[in-house]
Amino acid sequence: MSVRLADGENLFGDGSLRDHLNKRQERLQEAIRDISRDRILQTPVSTLADEIHEQHRIDVPTLPDDQQLTQRVQVSKATDTEIDVSEDRSRAIRNRRTPTYIEGTQVTFKVYFEGDHKLFRYKPNTWSTMPPRASKVASECLVFTYEWPDDGGSIEEADEQFRDEVGKVRKRLGTVQEQVEETYNGSLRQTIESRLESRRESASEDRSAVESLPYELERRENAPETYTAPVERTSTDPEPEKRTSGEVLNWIIEDEVYEEILTVLKNMAWVMERSPSAFEEMNEEDLRVHFLVQLNGQFTGPATGETFNTTGKTDIHLPVKDRAVFIAECKFWRGSKEFEKAIDQLLGYSSWRDTKTALVVFNRNQDTSQVLAQIPEIVEDREDHHRTIDYGEETDFRFVLHHDNDPGREVTVTMMVFDVPTS
Repeated sequence: MSVRLADGENLFGDGSLRDHLNKRQERLQEAIRDISRDRILQTPVSTLADEIHEQHRIDVPTLPDDQQLTQRVQVSKATDTEIDVSEDRSRAIRNRRTPTYIEGTQVTFKVYFEGDHKLFRYKPNTWSTMPPRASKVASECLVFTYEWPDDGGSIEEADEQFRDEVGKVRKRLGTVQEQVEETYNGSLRQTIESRLESRRESASEDRSAVESLPYELERRENAPETYTAPVERTSTDPEPEKRTSGEVLNWIIEDEVYEEILTVLKNMAWVMERSPSAFEEMNEEDLRVHFLVQLNGQFTGPATGETFNTTGKTDIHLPVKDRAVFIAECKFWRGSKEFEKAIDQLLGYSSWRDTKTALVVFNRNQDTSQVLAQIPEIVEDREDHHRTIDYGEETDFRFVLHHDNDPGREVTVTMMVFDVPTS
């Protein structure tokens, strides 16, 4: 017995890639069906198609080639371990039914990739009876842990096996890529546009038919305004404010407008909360697009083009004079440290005095009560915490923070937590 892969598992063997692609097609159709008729009629097909294509395109993982491998691999230090050699026929062992451990060495290689890690599960149409193996499939890397007894094997042999296994995985991914492009990605844009055009035509015909009836149209009571833009959109025009402490002219948005913006954010988040399967594979950037669409559909302001736009990967902001009077961040809950980073990011973007902000937190498959209990403790323990405002429901919080270099510049932060479990 020499070098062997520890805790190995077969790749590309847990279900059919064809079945997975069929399910993705079903999710795509569901996503298109879930778009409201108002939005179908009011938004250009190309805009909707761009959004849906970005959300539903499948990115097959790509591994670095042999020349790039050294730049995309991390190797651990060699560590001591115990190895069961009871099945090693070259050793004189009386009872092979009982584990026999000897001292050995263990080393782990991590090769980083880009793409959907779930595709390492599925068996493509073309496959072999000897699938490649790995110790673990993580979201961003494949893990290969090798071990060998101290009286046999070496790090060089482990490296050789690692490179050979990566080559097998890379070859299998090529087969996956061909099938995905042929049966899904290649026709994805055309499928989306065709389905959207069909829905637009149907919605237009139905609306015309209803409007032609000689009756008054009924408005559903308490209908959510998430997708319905008012005929006259609410203005977000900020007000100038002059402080007695100086001659600097500052800009703010009215509290009433701030609350209306938060209501739009809440309505969209509730849609996600109630339809988790439609949003389960989206990241913060994808979710942000949905909020932007709703905000720009219901508000008008001083900005050219869209009132609300983006300056980074996850933030939404309303700019005035090249600064923001409103900022929002969409974040998944990933623990207290990442939560504090999100707060720091909000403070870093705010420029005017009395900047109003929102932090929309999505909680996936974690104890929501525990998350809610942590938020006030984390914020109120910060040095820049100025005061806590009694606000909203059980899942809403509002705090006033200040900048370290300017205690007079206050930032209102409204935090809203939504439970969006994965399927």
